[in-house]
Amino acid sequence: MPVDYISKNDLNLENINNNQLPRFIRTVNFLNQYQLLTKPYKDDKNIAQIASLSEKNKEWAYRLIHDLVMTQKLTQSSFDEAMRLINIKLIKPAISTAEKNSRKQTGKAHSNICINSSLNFFMEHDNSHEYPEGGVGKVKKGFSSITSPHPEHAIKIYHSDDNTIEENVIEAKREAKYHHLLGNHPVHFFKRKDKVALIYPWQKGVPLSELTSNDEGNQFLKSDLKLRLACFQSLLNDIDKIHANFRVYNDIRPDNFIINIHANPPTMRLIDFGFCHKPYIPSRTPIYEGQHSATMHECEVDGTGGTGQPYTFPNDMATFACYGADLFPDIMEAGLAPLQSQYNWYPFKSVVSPNKMSVHQKAIYTLFEALLHGGHAYAKELRPTSKESLAYCEKIIENWDILDEHMLDKIVCTTIKNPDLSVDAILHGHVKRLK
Repeated sequence: MPVDYISKNDLNLENINNNQLPRFIRTVNFLNQYQLLTKPYKDDKNIAQIASLSEKNKEWAYRLIHDLVMTQKLTQSSFDEAMRLINIKLIKPAISTAEKNSRKQTGKAHSNICINSSLNFFMEHDNSHEYPEGGVGKVKKGFSSITSPHPEHAIKIYHSDDNTIEENVIEAKREAKYHHLLGNHPVHFFKRKDKVALIYPWQKGVPLSELTSNDEGNQFLKSDLKLRLACFQSLLNDIDKIHANFRVYNDIRPDNFIINIHANPPTMRLIDFGFCHKPYIPSRTPIYEGQHSATMHECEVDGTGGTGQPYTFPNDMATFACYGADLFPDIMEAGLAPLQSQYNWYPFKSVVSPNKMSVHQKAIYTLFEALLHGGHAYAKELRPTSKESLAYCEKIIENWDILDEHMLDKIVCTTIKNPDLSVDAILHGHVKRLK
């Protein structure tokens, strides 16, 4: 029986402006086509959900439901998941108050900072004023006592040259949300005079970019494969929490991966969430200017349908894998290198002949090859999601001692190359959009 198409006369359109009307009607008819609506349409709960969204989120609803329809995966369950992702709101911490006893007044080596009359620490001072610095601010260390040799807090002080205080407060609040999301406590942000600062726990370890510059790091790169895979798994866990909340990381640099080789097992954690945001916004990081992916959604910037390079979930996964592969120099070579003003992929290749790999080497190589180049059974360009990659790592590590070729094939087919296209992959933009 042909589907009866719903018109604007069948709906309550008080919350819909004229610009949104065509796509709103089309979204509603997608739901009707899959029998997810009940009459009278004006009272249908699914339509009410979409109608209550903001203008931007109505656009998101159309995007996601369109992709579910084109892959024949639209059900009440997948619709509910799409609505959940669209409506996720991260915790917005309140601005804190800060009191400062300057080192110039106390005569001590460091200034004392008190946050909300409860959190006390000493902020480092370097006469050379050479502190780690990124695109939006510099980072100082915070110590629990004036004599403590190890920092407990990081203090990110936002640049005031380009942004107003109000703009930096917005940036600090947004970044604080992601620290809360990953369980990094305590987290505070404050403004004092013309400065805005973010306080968060100091991440122990060394950046991936410095791993080969000391003997301990080089020794770690020769350690057991299982330990290093567990290290990469901890990074996947961080990125999966961000992706599960419908945000992308958007600042892929080796300096932002902190490896604690003394943890048991070793960990690789994310720092610096200043560029995290919802997907499909052109990247502010130059690392993606030279990356081309057949799996990316077209970018519709300001409604113009522009061709700006969008930053999406598959971008995160591919570039994490590129740098994560640096943990396994005995198995593969992969990475990114600057070429003039752009970044371009290194060729990805194994340093061990595939037919001579052990089953554990093959398990690791298979993961990174899938993340970088796709090869999914549904579509060759499809890369695994963070959730699928994390499940793969967990199963490989869980079965490490009994892993054989047959078990590896089974794990691959149920996680990173599952022939049954997952709703998670569709909603996170891992499938090229169909017109």
